[in-house]
Amino acid sequence: MNFHTRDVKHYQTLKSTASHVLELLSDTIGVNTFFLATNDKSESLIVSAFNRQATYFVEGTSVPFNDAL
Repeated sequence: MNFHTRDVKHYQTLKSTASHVLELLSDTIGVNTFFLATNDKSESLIVSAFNRQATYFVEGTSVPFNDAL
């Protein structure tokens, strides 16, 4: 997934916010994985991910859109 240069600041703000939200959720809900991704209906870019034990999604990676559902 490619970002236009105008989107870089938006992405950095989204990444920072997502990290904070995932941290709060991990303290509240006892699931293994939370993630926030952007997508273009072809692939999903994992913006931020929290994996408690098993690692399913890694921040900064792209996965096929249907694999992130």
